Amino acid sequence: MAVQAQAQPQYPGTIQPQQAKDKRKSKIQEGVKISSAADGRRIGRWFIGETLGKGGYSWVKKGIDRKNGRIVALKFMERRLTSNGEWKKSQQQQIKNEIETLKCLRHENIIRLLAYNLNAKYPDRNKGQSRDVILLVLEYAAGGELFDILYYTE
Repeated sequence: MAVQAQAQPQYPGTIQPQQAKDKRKSKIQEGVKISSAADGRRIGRWFIGETLGKGGYSWVKKGIDRKNGRIVALKFMERRLTSNGEWKKSQQQQIKNEIETLKCLRHENIIRLLAYNLNAKYPDRNKGQSRDVILLVLEYAAGGELFDILYYTE
């Protein structure tokens, strides 16, 4: 007696598990020209592209993975230092919480953490100079700020 697999219910307008997986894979850009980006700066295996957003202590730039051409978001955070030049414990705890939370979450509507570096060197435009930063490499989500979408649409 053969056992037949039950078909997953299909609901109009929803993404089925296999479709979600295929959609995630399609984010790896086909035909992306791997070059030294606009100004040639890179960090680790990523070329640094244009700025996507800025905050009080951080900024996000578009990045391209040199190995596979995948477009990513590179979140850089300035290291906040104490008066003796040590990394502030409060920032360490905030970063640790953010990384641990992102590592645990797996949902198609939540941006995934792909990699991180707590001791990255951000290459300034001035040749030969760099800044100590924290780097989070995140999935790239095109379309702009969620706040703007919610605020400016009816």
